[in-house]
Amino acid sequence: MKSPFLKYLFLQKTSCYQYKDIKSKSFYVFLKKAHSLPISTSIYYTILFVLVGLIFTQCNKSKLQAPAPFYLNIPSVSIYTLSNQGTSNHKITEIWVYENGQYKGAYPIGRNIPITSTSAKLKLFAGIKKDGLSAVRIIYPFYAPIEIDTSASVNEIIYRPLSFQYKAGIQFKWLEDFENFGGISGITIVKGTASDTNLVVLDKSNNPSADVFEGNKCMLIAVDNNKPYAYLQSANTYTLSYDATYLELNYKCNQTFEIGLFSGILTKSVINLISTSGKWNKIYIDLTPYLALLGGTPTNNSIGLYFKVYKANDVSKGEILIDNIKLISY
Repeated sequence: MKSPFLKYLFLQKTSCYQYKDIKSKSFYVFLKKAHSLPISTSIYYTILFVLVGLIFTQCNKSKLQAPAPFYLNIPSVSIYTLSNQGTSNHKITEIWVYENGQYKGAYPIGRNIPITSTSAKLKLFAGIKKDGLSAVRIIYPFYAPIEIDTSASVNEIIYRPLSFQYKAGIQFKWLEDFENFGGISGITIVKGTASDTNLVVLDKSNNPSADVFEGNKCMLIAVDNNKPYAYLQSANTYTLSYDATYLELNYKCNQTFEIGLFSGILTKSVINLISTSGKWNKIYIDLTPYLALLGGTPTNNSIGLYFKVYKANDVSKGEILIDNIKLISY
């Protein structure tokens, strides 16, 4: 062979072959004779590199094979809430899986999750679409993970529904489901000074056809040609954590509306939500990046929420339905 180093490499790598490893007898004979074949440089290098790649693969194939897994399937997910934590409604879209401390991936609800250890410690996190965006999927910071020690036979599928809870120590700064709006809970949303329309609380107990998400009541903001502008804001302001603060809510709308933050005379738009095409939707809105823009400090701030609607040209009457407001912070 032309190069002493390549000849040495070729000899070393072909030495791992036994006849039983090679299905083709003619190929085996070729290997035995290849060391002394007088071949041209171009053909030599072509054959040599192909053979070395094949040999590396064949000699190490047993090392590359992953352990045969079993599977975990999460057919359904729920949220368990305490009486002071509001609705149990959620929009968890996938489960983020850690196996023996190693990240394995994020899996949609109902998908088989391969577990590569026959006995595994699993840590499962609830995944959401941040701000309702399919491209921004994260672990929701306020749901506690679930830990499971499990073992199974090879290729067995274990079905395990999950019930998540909120983490201990988080603060529900504002909860409003409108069931006691104006009563025990007081009035937590007020009309802004420039708004030409006010909110309406729909009550299913008085009007069975009222489009309420759950329970008996929800908030309606309606705008039309006579009253085209609505600006409603939280009656109170709150000290919110710069580490993590989210707004959860259920909503249904036939046009765009805006949600933002205010502190004193300062305001900051956070998100514009578009028509839900006749369906109720759940969303998790990350307020954290906007808090520092409102003049306070991480430990001394006073921030509220607003809802703003301008009547859209393509609807005769704009309607925004809102239920289950949760302002959550550390």
